[in-house]
Amino acid sequence: MLTVQDTTRPVFALIPANVTVSCDAIPLPGVPQASDNCTDEVEINYNGAIRTNGPCPNTYSLLRRWIATDLCGNTAIAEQTITVQDLVPPAFTFVPGNSIVSCDNVPAVGTPEATDNCDNGVVITYDGETRTSGACPDTYTLQRRWTAADNCGNTATATQVLVVQDITNPVFSFFPANTTVSCENIPALETPTASDNCTASVILAFNGETREDGPCTNTYMLKRQWTIVDNCGNSNSAVQTITVRDLTKPVFTFVPADVTVPCESVPPVGTPTASDNCTANVLISFGGESRVDGPCTNSYILKRQWTATDACGNTESVEQFITVQDVKRPVFTFSPPDVTVDCDNVPPVATPTAIDNCAATVLIVYEGETRTDGSCPDTYTLVRRWTAADFCGNVESVDQVITVRDEGRPMFTFIPANVTVNCTDIPAVGAPTATDNCAANVSIVYEGETRVDGPCLDTYTLTRRWKASDTCGNTEQAQQIISVQDIVPRFLHLYPPMPRYIARLCPL
Repeated sequence: MLTVQDTTRPVFALIPANVTVSCDAIPLPGVPQASDNCTDEVEINYNGAIRTNGPCPNTYSLLRRWIATDLCGNTAIAEQTITVQDLVPPAFTFVPGNSIVSCDNVPAVGTPEATDNCDNGVVITYDGETRTSGACPDTYTLQRRWTAADNCGNTATATQVLVVQDITNPVFSFFPANTTVSCENIPALETPTASDNCTASVILAFNGETREDGPCTNTYMLKRQWTIVDNCGNSNSAVQTITVRDLTKPVFTFVPADVTVPCESVPPVGTPTASDNCTANVLISFGGESRVDGPCTNSYILKRQWTATDACGNTESVEQFITVQDVKRPVFTFSPPDVTVDCDNVPPVATPTAIDNCAATVLIVYEGETRTDGSCPDTYTLVRRWTAADFCGNVESVDQVITVRDEGRPMFTFIPANVTVNCTDIPAVGAPTATDNCAANVSIVYEGETRVDGPCLDTYTLTRRWKASDTCGNTEQAQQIISVQDIVPRFLHLYPPMPRYIARLCPL
């Protein structure tokens, strides 16, 4: 009997070679080949890899092992050593680009990105920036650097170059606004403020103001100019335009007041005064006066007008109203005085004269007279009245009081004459006549006679008396003296016997 045994291991005919590779180029496990002395069928199993780390995570060695087994369980081992190395630096996939920027727009430090063939967590370190000054403080170059490092110390660098420029002009952050003002309200010089995109301190310079005259003295334009400069010489200018106008009218500071005056006291034309917000000397012109007639000739209204004009033609007008009144009565310059007169001496109606404060001619009307009787017909009072009127109906009256008296006695115009008569021729009682200065009819009363005996019976004196009385009781007496004589011889035989009582005869 033959005992056949298979104790021989399979033999690897092909084993993947040992290699040194980059960490991103590790080959896949190979497929070794093996043969066996007894069978054509050899089972090869991959037994995995054993890793032996090196100095960094992506530097190590892999020991791959395969086991070949024949049908009888004989085995053989094959190994491949793969030396893995990380020699490739990381690669930047993004770096902030180079650029030219304004000084106020310097970008923040960017964040580059990098990848590595082996390391998924590349560490990027910002290495800072260097500044290279330019022509002025805000013109320079910045160079920023980053280093990317993988976990095996492989590094790569990246650089960003920023050219920083200051080409922007400063700007006014406050500037006096253009304005239109009245000539007395020109604003004081203000101080603008400015800022710059780069410079904290901007130089501000006032370049003065210019004036452009307008159509009149106080209408013009003021232009005030300022310039700002940053530290790179960028500048900006601005102009404030102040339009000055004189649109305000003058103001009268004194105007003759409205008055009411009598016609003889019309005031002369006054002299108003005026001031102006812009013009020192205001032209005041008198525009004349107009008259509005009232209800009568010397009652009216005078309107006086003045116009004030400033240097720019602004005007203001005022008026004074003078109300002229004729309220004064005429004044008599002559009027007949009060008198006391006899009734036969009543004066004729006189002619008074009068003047008026306004009217040149005064109308004098005789209003007649009134009589007030006294104690008797020829004793009374006459009041004569005249009225003086001006053109406005102002009237004044004057009275003359004539006190009429009857103090004159009647006057005998005929009295029987004194006679000497024979005792036989004694005249009858006569009839005197009398007149009176006042009374038309005089009452004459015979008051009888008185006898004054003489040396004989038929020689005597008869005194006959009469009293004349006027209507006011004024009296006058008259008498007639009759001298009775017995001057005719008596022949008794011619006469009848005498009475016994005639005892005495007048001597012949």
